[in-house]
Amino acid sequence: MNRLMNISIIFLLSSFILSFIISCDSTNPKPPEKPPGFQEDIPWPSLADSPWPIYFGSAQGTGRTNKILEFAGTILWTIDSMDIASGAAIANDSTIYVAVNDIYSPTYKEGGLVALYPDGRMKWKFSFPVFSKGISSPLVDTEGTVYISSTHEKKFYAINPDGTLKWDLFINSRIHQSGITINKDGTIYALSKFDENYALVAISKDGNLLWKLENNRFRGDGRSGNSFSPDGKTLYVPGEPHGPAMFAIDLISQRILWEFGAARVSTGMIPLVDSDGNIYVLSEETDNRGFLYSLLPSGEIRWKYNFDESWSWVSVLSLFSMNKNGDILIGLDQLYCIDYNGTLKWKILLNKSINSPITIDGQNNAYFIIDQGDSPEILSVSSDGKILTDVALNIHSISWYSPSISEFGIVLTGFHSNLLILIK
Repeated sequence: MNRLMNISIIFLLSSFILSFIISCDSTNPKPPEKPPGFQEDIPWPSLADSPWPIYFGSAQGTGRTNKILEFAGTILWTIDSMDIASGAAIANDSTIYVAVNDIYSPTYKEGGLVALYPDGRMKWKFSFPVFSKGISSPLVDTEGTVYISSTHEKKFYAINPDGTLKWDLFINSRIHQSGITINKDGTIYALSKFDENYALVAISKDGNLLWKLENNRFRGDGRSGNSFSPDGKTLYVPGEPHGPAMFAIDLISQRILWEFGAARVSTGMIPLVDSDGNIYVLSEETDNRGFLYSLLPSGEIRWKYNFDESWSWVSVLSLFSMNKNGDILIGLDQLYCIDYNGTLKWKILLNKSINSPITIDGQNNAYFIIDQGDSPEILSVSSDGKILTDVALNIHSISWYSPSISEFGIVLTGFHSNLLILIK
């Protein structure tokens, strides 16, 4: 009897210890649950491994980086002696690249690409031989090559990390787009203006014009840009102000798959693509009602958000962005947070208008500039709609390119102004 009891006790103790070991096994912990619409990272091997290698942060136009930024709102340095012509791109060695129209002289007009150290010192400058008022934002690839356009020369440049010329290509057209982009295989795409017509041009990483697709309803102006589907097979480009709002282009067959929207409303429009391949675009309908649309990869409407009487308060100059939870941030004097299924999560009233694209860091904190014409401030806002930091910049620019997030701070560039700022 005692022997049976001892065996039973040993069995129970063994079972308890085994269960405890299994429950404490740290080699196979249960992963935390992700919210519906959580955004997985899309590998893009052609881009530099840096927080901000391309205008608006990614090849999908999300305005987001994984870099976690401890932001206190301290201005580290300001440069006010260059005529800024683009947003800033960050290389994997922390070099800051920005396009300029002239440098250190109000009379010497010389466009080009400037490379800066993170402390604001100049590393080098590559000069264009012809003054160029319209220049694309720089793009940095995985090898450190920097790509940029020069509109007056009708050229496209590839520049080595040491500031020497890798190649240039005469394309007989003008690329004004901030958001030139690059596919996974290294092919560069941009909308280019031929006389009064636009065309999508594809340029190889070796500097050859591969093909072009002309359409007089494309519009590659100003701070606009193009974005890719997650598999890199489809490119989404903006349409003209009178519509359609955007086009989906099959890059294999080099033809238009579908078009969408009655009227494009944002001069800085870049279609946003999430990790499931859904596309987001603003369109103003014929009755002057504005919607934010979410589209399936087929072009069918997934949902639409109606701003109703607030439509006039949605920025026509600022790009909207998406955080890791799949929430979309958009607005003008009100900041809207719209969830992955098209439902308003929250909105906050701002005392000034949003005057830059909205960008997001790895903690889902959003950064943007608000301004009423003479007193810009940079705000950081949490994912639940709380204003974390509000810093007066005490300098003036009419509007701003996309804030560029890096490990050493946020680079701010004024739109065709002389302002370049690093703030952290």
